[in-house]
Amino acid sequence: MQWPWQRVRTERIIEQSNEHPEQRRHGRGWRRLLLILALLGIAVSIFLLLRPSDPRFVIVITPFADHDDRTGSQIAGALARQLRAQGGNLVQVITSATRPANSAEALALAQQTNADVLVWGAVEPGGMIDSPSLRPELIYLPHNIDVTQAWQGFAIRFALPNRFSVSTAPISGQAALAPYLLALAAYHHGEADLAIDQLQRLLDLHPQLSPLLPQLLRGNLLWARGWYTAAAAEYQPILALADGERALVANNLGAILFDARHPDAPRYFAEAIDLLDGRDLGQLRVNLALWALREQRARDAVSDLEQARNLLPVHPDLELLIATAYRESGRLDDAAMALNRLAPAKTVLLARIPIAVRTPVETRLNAILTEERALIHLERLLPLAGPLYWALEAADPLPPATELRNVRDQLRTATELSSRSVSLWRQQAASEAAIFPGAGLMATGQAEQSEATARRQRLALALLDAALQAIEGRNTPNPAGQLIGALFGSASAANPTIETLSQLRDQQPDNVSILLALGFALRIDQQLDQAAQTYQQVIDLAPQLPDGYAGAGKVALARNDRAGALAAFRAALERNNRFFPAHVALARLAESDGDWPAAIDHWRALVAWQESPYTIINLSRALRRSGASGFAEAERLLAPLATTNAEAAIELARLYNDAGLPAEAAAVYRDALLLAPRSTVAAFELGETYIKLGDLNSAERMLREAIAFDDRNLDARLKLAELYEGPLNQPNRAIDQYRVALGQGVNDPARLLRIGQAALDGNSATVAIQALERALTLQPDSVTARQLLARAYFAGNRLDAAAQEARRALEQTANRSDPEAIAARANAWLTLADVARRRNDPAAAGEAYRQVLAADPQSIAAHIGLGELAGGQGNWGVALAYFETAANLPGGDTNATAQFWLGEALLRNGQLARALAAYQRALALQPQYPEALLGMAQTQYALGRADEALQTVEQAIRQQSNYAEAHLFRGKLLQEAGRFSEARAAYDASISANDRIAESFYRRALLAIRSNDYDQAIRDLNRAVALQPNFPEAHYWLGRAYYAQGRNASALQAIQQAITLNPDYSEAIFYSGLIAEDQANFTAARAAYQTLIAREPTSEWGQRARAQLERLP
Repeated sequence: MQWPWQRVRTERIIEQSNEHPEQRRHGRGWRRLLLILALLGIAVSIFLLLRPSDPRFVIVITPFADHDDRTGSQIAGALARQLRAQGGNLVQVITSATRPANSAEALALAQQTNADVLVWGAVEPGGMIDSPSLRPELIYLPHNIDVTQAWQGFAIRFALPNRFSVSTAPISGQAALAPYLLALAAYHHGEADLAIDQLQRLLDLHPQLSPLLPQLLRGNLLWARGWYTAAAAEYQPILALADGERALVANNLGAILFDARHPDAPRYFAEAIDLLDGRDLGQLRVNLALWALREQRARDAVSDLEQARNLLPVHPDLELLIATAYRESGRLDDAAMALNRLAPAKTVLLARIPIAVRTPVETRLNAILTEERALIHLERLLPLAGPLYWALEAADPLPPATELRNVRDQLRTATELSSRSVSLWRQQAASEAAIFPGAGLMATGQAEQSEATARRQRLALALLDAALQAIEGRNTPNPAGQLIGALFGSASAANPTIETLSQLRDQQPDNVSILLALGFALRIDQQLDQAAQTYQQVIDLAPQLPDGYAGAGKVALARNDRAGALAAFRAALERNNRFFPAHVALARLAESDGDWPAAIDHWRALVAWQESPYTIINLSRALRRSGASGFAEAERLLAPLATTNAEAAIELARLYNDAGLPAEAAAVYRDALLLAPRSTVAAFELGETYIKLGDLNSAERMLREAIAFDDRNLDARLKLAELYEGPLNQPNRAIDQYRVALGQGVNDPARLLRIGQAALDGNSATVAIQALERALTLQPDSVTARQLLARAYFAGNRLDAAAQEARRALEQTANRSDPEAIAARANAWLTLADVARRRNDPAAAGEAYRQVLAADPQSIAAHIGLGELAGGQGNWGVALAYFETAANLPGGDTNATAQFWLGEALLRNGQLARALAAYQRALALQPQYPEALLGMAQTQYALGRADEALQTVEQAIRQQSNYAEAHLFRGKLLQEAGRFSEARAAYDASISANDRIAESFYRRALLAIRSNDYDQAIRDLNRAVALQPNFPEAHYWLGRAYYAQGRNASALQAIQQAITLNPDYSEAIFYSGLIAEDQANFTAARAAYQTLIAREPTSEWGQRARAQLERLP
């Protein structure tokens, strides 16, 4: 589309225009005006051909007041004809026979005729359409088509006057008024950048034009672009021009300064309130609500927004904002209802904005809608609702991980939609700028608005990820197999949540919300020093807010600094007594100290803030535990709630038990089970109550039901075991319960020892440690328990504890020669050897294995260990000797591990037939042995039996579907066979099983390069070099992938890193020269080629380098 003020070759157009003799006498000024009109006609025609069908901008022309009842109507008609001719389908021009006598009548007529703009006013005696004789007035009510409705928040925050004088002196209808009106139409049709330029040109040509409306429009556009300082500068002089509409202008200026975070914003809001003199203004209410939300006054925001809803037309931005305010004030049902009103409001809005921007606007609205629904869903799961950070800080415990993952998925969708909106706005900006350089700035500004929304959503997503981490703990990758792990290596994973938040912090270092989220994540990750520093930054940036102090209090609690925590939480409440996370924390601290009056005070404050089952039940619990004086109030609070809430019923039953009324308590527990039929707590406590009442059969039944509802209910299991041991006299059933309890308060050393040994055999280190620690506590002199505990600690990767217990076992057996002591001593040395290996101390490990052999020369495990040490150092000949000794020791022929390692050493020593036999023997002894199957497959491949190797490695995968090394080897076989798609799937499976193996990413990347999928290749190669920085081939191919995409700087950096790691990497040196050539760095290119020629003049790469060198300038 093209507008008249963007056309060129004006002389040619002037020559083609048919001027009247009278017009030629006006001279060069009139020629310029006619030029603009001619250009306008041409450009609008092009615009109408290219533009999709939007609603038209309605211009109503009324007769101008005159002295003969004829001239005004004639000029109105001429003006209408000119607008129709030049505006085409851009505008709908309506002529009215009604001549308004004043602005009130003009406003009423505009509303009756559905006008976006109504033109009225007066004409000088003898005036004509092409002479400076008109004094036009406008009624300005844009609504049929209005791009400003697409600007995020504009329609609900900016109030525009509706009465304007176009000029301060008579103007020409043809040269000034018609282009002015068409520029307004263009502005609202979405060509705002160009329309503002046209209005400025008209102001320059016609100084008598009033600047008020053009400056308002320019200021609004600058705000939409995100240029707040410029927008404020545009608005400042308007205040003096606005006369009776100064309140509206002051509100708008306050909104601009508010977005700029300028301290003068509240002053202009206050000025607007004064100028309104008791009248109300919906847009001002919205701005005050935003101010309240920024200051954490959600209830004040709700009050203002509810008033705004009564004053403003329906708009989706308003419903979304109200939903946010309701949610942050804890009114989740009202928030959901507001979102339900969004769809019809969105339909109305989309019909009023240009087609070109409908999709990005709709996408942006859907993104925020999805975000709010996700947050409402999340806060329904939390005990207290409010601002997201507050709600998560106050939640203890957090909801189940499955629920949080569902919310996370919703937030991810919201973030993706926001990113899509950003992309669509940027595409719109590029499309506009490609036609008219300098245009598209409004779309760019709206893209930034959507990007800010996306950042907010990414922040919420990161907070949720941190909460999930608090529930699940850090997931660490499984260790690779011994041999493959040595080949590929591994590295610890960084915390992705902290990385995301750190990136957001780096983009916005003064953003308090980001810093709070980062502090939260650091605290969850136990990085307490960094968390404390982050919270201090929050305090420094926003000392008036409570959040930083509360975060510091949580850090102090994690450090067991109760005094510091109390001081910090109290400081938080001094800033905002409604900051409920501090109330919850102080209430919990008071409860742990037995300070029930203080706990009651905090719970009362929380009930006043948000009366919910959670706050009422906790207040009642504090009242009950404070003693008999609190019973009556607790009963009064709980009784109404207990009819519908199981947790309240359980608390009421406890109250009756504490009051010495077990029969009444039992009745209420039964009511609780009607409300929550599978409540393990209600069933257990009802069982206890039946014991008090002497009804042992009912007690047994309820305790068993409690365990059936939750078999982890330790209290119920122990109580049932006590019941069997005691009154019911069923000891065998008691023993069954104790066995299942697995250390839940059990004090049977022998059974704990058996449980610990079984847990070790089953690779359950946590259970083993629990049982064996308790066994050792009961029998401190048991060397068997101690050496088993050392093994359990090692299995749980607690190396210091393992070494310590192993040494204690050695000390305890130093002067003993009995079989138990000899076995314990050998096993203790084995543990010390394994600890040393885990710490990469082969010398210490070797010495420990030799001590094992000193205690037990027939130890197969010690010989295997020494062989593994030798193999790890590349001495596979020495390793073979140890493994052959182990296999030939008594029991070695039937030891699958000994046979496996014998096969490994034989394979690496080139004794392939013997290696194959050793693997087969290991598999005969232990058919479920995927590592042996992989070794056998590698041997078959080395023997040239690739098909058999593929079948064998696939058998290994069937035994262990997540065996990453086997998937990797299978991928290599398939790739070599030319079965590339299957190879790709194998590498995918390897990565899915273990994303810490660099070669899996590297080989998948090579396949991606083969398929010209360079984006995938770059992602995989970046992952490979991150996992294994000393991987020159991965760096080289990363450079090649970047080079294929024309990203020369990144390509050169990657290839230079490959050369650094392998200075003899000829291919990399050659390509570094090619890239340097592309960058016109001929000196570097020449140096690369000369290096290759000097080093290998006759090789392929040397010859290619010589050819390239000859072509250099």
